Amino acid sequence: GCDLPAAAMGRSLLHVFTGEPLGLPRGGACISEFGRRLMIETEQYKAIFQVDSGEAVGLYDLLHDSEEGHNIVRTVTGLNVLDSLRCRLANALLAMRSLPGGG
Repeated sequence: GCDLPAAAMGRSLLHVFTGEPLGLPRGGACISEFGRRLMIETEQYKAIFQVDSGEAVGLYDLLHDSEEGHNIVRTVTGLNVLDSLRCRLANALLAMRSLPGGG
């Protein structure tokens, strides 16, 4: 019932309680941080980075490996995908910093 602060970067988690699928907006991405890891998830890929070193420690093709059983971080495909995801992640983080109260 309260207003969302203008600087808040996030979205409703109501789907957790209603059972509706979350889904990502077309072309969108989900970014999260836990401990010393930063994750970006798109419609097709999930990449996990170590915050301290920036090293990619996980990359999964969610369309072909929804159980995240095959880490493709060290493959040729994986290296190309990581370049793209790093760019998207950097742009998203820069956009957050430019918001009021974004540091």
